[in-house]
Amino acid sequence: MKRFFPIFLIFLLPLCASAQTAREVLDRTAARLSKGGSSARFEATTFKGTKESGHSSGTIRILGKRYRVETPQMQVWFDGKTQWTMFKGSGEVNVSTPNADEVAQMNPYVFLNLYKQGYTYTLKPTTYGGESCYEVDLRAKQSNAAILRLLLIVSKDYTPQNVRLIDRKGNWMRFRLRDVKLSQRFNASEFQFDKKAHPDTEIIDLR
Repeated sequence: MKRFFPIFLIFLLPLCASAQTAREVLDRTAARLSKGGSSARFEATTFKGTKESGHSSGTIRILGKRYRVETPQMQVWFDGKTQWTMFKGSGEVNVSTPNADEVAQMNPYVFLNLYKQGYTYTLKPTTYGGESCYEVDLRAKQSNAAILRLLLIVSKDYTPQNVRLIDRKGNWMRFRLRDVKLSQRFNASEFQFDKKAHPDTEIIDLR
């Protein structure tokens, strides 16, 4: 029987080498998203308990911590510190400094800036849209974290497909992503409100 043991190892080692951890999947996903900007179409749904409380859809562009969101109802620009929110037809743009909860409600890629500290994570295989994917479950170590839990579904090429999160108030939000494009070229100015492009818009500073 001893002579068969090395043969067993030959078949076992490739399986061990191919196994991935949740952290490795997150790292590889983050690396893909960090190569330039990215864009996607999204559907966002909020829940209070199990009851749907809101729904929106549109497009999002992301560059690092910056994002720009466009829906039929509004446009949002965030340069990593300041956020401008303009509702269609209002003639106004609100300027604010969003907290972590507010950023999470706008940016489905919020996990990029939080998973490396303060969270535990587990990995399991899943199927999404008929394709084999990874599901990573992130849970906050502290009960006062802005996001208590985050479920991320990632394709085999490390592209986010679905993001579900629960905030400190116990409210769930789900992002479904479509047409994800990576390595996009964006200028930093695209994530700031351009007064020249909206000369008649009143600026309401809420900071």
